[in-house]
Amino acid sequence: MNVIVADPPGGPEALRIESRDIPTPSAGEVLIRVHAAGVNGADLREREGKYPVPEGAPDIMGLEVSGEIAAAGDGCDRFREGDRVCALLIGGGYAEYALAPEGQCMAVPDGVSLTDAAGLPEVYCTVWTNMMDRCALQSGETVLVQGGTSGIGCAAIQIAKTHGATVFATARNEEKCAAMHRLGADHAINYRDEDFVEICRVGTDGRGIDVIIDIIGGNYLPREVELLAHGGRLMIINLRGGKTAEVDFGHVHSRHLTITGARLRPRSIAEKSSICRALEDRIWPLIADGSISPVTCATFPFAEAADAHRLMESSRHIGKIILTARGGPETAHRPQSPAPAQSRRFRMNPVLSDLAASCSALLTKSPGPVGRAKVAALLSELLADPANIDSLVPTSAGERDLLYQDPDLGFCILAHVYDSPKTSSPHDHGPSWAIYAQARGETEMTDFELLTEAGEDAPGSVRATRTYHLRPGDAHVYNEGDLHAPRRDGPTALLRIEGTDMSKVKRLRYEAV
Repeated sequence: MNVIVADPPGGPEALRIESRDIPTPSAGEVLIRVHAAGVNGADLREREGKYPVPEGAPDIMGLEVSGEIAAAGDGCDRFREGDRVCALLIGGGYAEYALAPEGQCMAVPDGVSLTDAAGLPEVYCTVWTNMMDRCALQSGETVLVQGGTSGIGCAAIQIAKTHGATVFATARNEEKCAAMHRLGADHAINYRDEDFVEICRVGTDGRGIDVIIDIIGGNYLPREVELLAHGGRLMIINLRGGKTAEVDFGHVHSRHLTITGARLRPRSIAEKSSICRALEDRIWPLIADGSISPVTCATFPFAEAADAHRLMESSRHIGKIILTARGGPETAHRPQSPAPAQSRRFRMNPVLSDLAASCSALLTKSPGPVGRAKVAALLSELLADPANIDSLVPTSAGERDLLYQDPDLGFCILAHVYDSPKTSSPHDHGPSWAIYAQARGETEMTDFELLTEAGEDAPGSVRATRTYHLRPGDAHVYNEGDLHAPRRDGPTALLRIEGTDMSKVKRLRYEAV
């Protein structure tokens, strides 16, 4: 089997694929044929040789996977061969096969893809055991989530909201703040421009915060202790900002505060299995009914693991980053659109990722013509840099990722640069893009409206729409010819795909054809 290793330790470039024997499960263990593995901060530090790996952990990174049960050791009776699971691991997830204690395996929640499921175990186990169990967050209380667009942050915001808490959350820019609002945060704080202590005090009428989830540490700690309400609880999950701080323990003594911390990886199999059962009982039903949604930012094949680590190190991501080991059972039966000749994979660069988030924020704050005009200005700025145009237009026809997809807002958005010369006719309907869409098999029929706006100066000068009907499990390719989208004489277009519930979409892919 193929595995990803970093030997010797180093930067992302140290990651390489090597071949290993497929392991055999011992008593109480299952062997998982891995479909995908979640990327976590611990993986980056382990790659650098800076993470204290627990005794007995394999020399392969990866704390969570999804896939199929391939074999089971003696004493296993919860799953059968072929069952779809996601699992919490002590390590070994960056491989085509991984071992896991059966108790740390969970059935994939209804309506969740195997790819998204790979990003559930580590963050949801971490948030549940620390925020809901140890800190006992209650309905009506307040919680501050530091780093609200991290994997842990996205999970914490949603779990807290579904349990009746008022959520304050921090992030580094307005785009990430907009994402936190969409996840349910009541107060999204841009920590570069705003003082989280002041905003939390004002938002609680001076009372303070009941529970703080901290993934920073360092100089955040004394300010967080001061911010806690009477009986407040500070949970330290990470100390990336530093392990030491000067804290006034007079606050702890006078206000009955609790300061605690935790690591999930070194806990016993019994402890971690108990946490997994709590997720199945308390969180999986909320995912199945749509109250909580997995947040996957990007997926990379094993061969591009270094790019996945670079994205995490950049802190540009919102939600989870996933490595895919193979097509797996989820995609084996999936209808495929015709692949154009000499196609190549298109990977979104950071400039476009920022643009996507900006488009989302602008359209959320200013729907309609005003928002579209603001997006037009962003597109104009993008097109002013030839390097950005080159990243949008491949040298040959090929598959491209959607620039932006947002199930909560119910639309997808992308900027399209026509790679053909300006046309002489405003009614040139020759197809230059296509959308491949597939619905989840369990959903009812979903209606989509494809809408394009194109023009020399700004989206909105020309507009065309068409509504499509996508039945459960169906897949279809929609192209520009179907839509009769006008080309005009400008190179820029803004495309939106709108639906009653974009969470019903199993897959969306944009192609230049």
